[in-house]
Amino acid sequence: LVQYSQLGAFGVLDAAGCKALFFQSSMSYVRCALLFYFCTVVVAVSGVHLELNPRTLQNRKTGENFAVQCKIKDATQADVLGYPKWFHAMPTGADQPIPSTGRVGVKQIDPFTSNLLFTKAERSDEGTYKCIAQTTAGNVLAQSIDLKLYEKIQFFDTPTTQHPRDGSDAVIVCHVKADPPASILWFRNDQLITEESERKYKLLNGNSELLIPTFSVERDNGIYRCEAIQEETGDFQSLEITVEAYVKPEITFISPSTEVFEKSQAHLLCTATGTPRPEISWLKGGHRIASDKKYEINSQSGEMVINDVDSEDAGIYTCQAENSVESTTETVNLNVFLMPKVVPMSNVEVKKGDNMELLCKFSGGKPMSVVWKHKDMIFEEPVDGFESNLPERYAVHAEEDSLTLHVFQLELNDSGLFECVATNKAGSNSASLNVSVIYSPVITKSNDGIVRAVNGQEVTLFCEASAVPPPTWTWLSSSGSELFTDETKYFVNTSVNQLSSSLKIQDYGRYACKADNGVGETALHSIDVVQIPAQA
Repeated sequence: LVQYSQLGAFGVLDAAGCKALFFQSSMSYVRCALLFYFCTVVVAVSGVHLELNPRTLQNRKTGENFAVQCKIKDATQADVLGYPKWFHAMPTGADQPIPSTGRVGVKQIDPFTSNLLFTKAERSDEGTYKCIAQTTAGNVLAQSIDLKLYEKIQFFDTPTTQHPRDGSDAVIVCHVKADPPASILWFRNDQLITEESERKYKLLNGNSELLIPTFSVERDNGIYRCEAIQEETGDFQSLEITVEAYVKPEITFISPSTEVFEKSQAHLLCTATGTPRPEISWLKGGHRIASDKKYEINSQSGEMVINDVDSEDAGIYTCQAENSVESTTETVNLNVFLMPKVVPMSNVEVKKGDNMELLCKFSGGKPMSVVWKHKDMIFEEPVDGFESNLPERYAVHAEEDSLTLHVFQLELNDSGLFECVATNKAGSNSASLNVSVIYSPVITKSNDGIVRAVNGQEVTLFCEASAVPPPTWTWLSSSGSELFTDETKYFVNTSVNQLSSSLKIQDYGRYACKADNGVGETALHSIDVVQIPAQA
């Protein structure tokens, strides 16, 4: 027995599934003679009745907002007790009053009208809803309505752009969620796709997957349409799917093996096709080359510029074209033609009359021309089959990486700068050294062997010499002892270039100048200072 406390009435289900309402008398529980049934029957007294609008709630969608209006018809305000009230019939049999607030709620419009409001309806809202009102005459008015929801068609986990792999079996997906379940159809160019077509399509997993055997970019790329239909509700949804196959990269061009000059730029190019567009990278020795000042790499165009090329840049370079499908590689060999490099040389000293060898070592790309230069002379190895035109004192001998200049019986004019110059098609380079032809001192100028002086006279003795390197001068007395400046009797003065020296004296006797440069013999020259006899 269910009590409707708001109405002061009790109800019980009869065999037909309708509720019979009994009213309690003021004295005891006495069943009234009038028994009111309500399901889809309106209990009416004197023409007063309830009207629902809409009359049915079948096939409403989950997530939608909608309302049902319950209105007391053919009544005045004096005919009714309060506005109509809504209840939700529960499986337990205890009907649940609908509150005025909430996702499912009641809104009173006027004394005769109440709206049952559904906000974002859920499957749990399904069932029977009852609108009940009471008249002042003690009559109960009732109307019920059944709510049946269905889940509208929704596409899920279905990318609108799908990328199968070219040349492989492709599976295009169209996942649909709906209740009742929806039927799925596939179309291309507005033509229904069936398994009986010449393309030999396969429809899998309730038509939610379309298998395209051995996908071909030229034949199968395009727009496909997936249509879902709920036959019970008539709901229909359509989704266009762009199918664009991914194609593995293919290198269409790579620079041929090439040679560049040292210090120049090397340009390597690699182009490729594929979908998505492949990214180009360059590797050497298995290591990816990063773009920097040395290597300028454009991953889109595939060009790599190597700046200031040197010998370490020579070798095998690998072009790698890669996209989300796979990667492919090709190689190119880079040769670097090296500029000449001449090893620096040190200055030399050689005794006059000796023989001399000057060695020039070099490296760089071949062929290479290497010569020695001295003043206005050029020394090079004679061409095979031709005699040398060099003076007899000179000879040149070449090895793979060196050139030797032989100079016999050095003369003084062999002193000076010698330069080794190496030249190839990449440029030229040189190194030089200074040759000093050294020889022992030779007295070239001095006082005569006898110098005459009078008493009290100051005499200056001098000597000049030719020598390389410049000599060290020593003045000797007649006893052989070395003389030094004493600011009284002797004053020694040697020139800045050390090629001359002088001695001021005030005594008679034999003096000698000695020049020594450590090369060969010492030069010694004697000078006698004698007194001029007094005149009679």
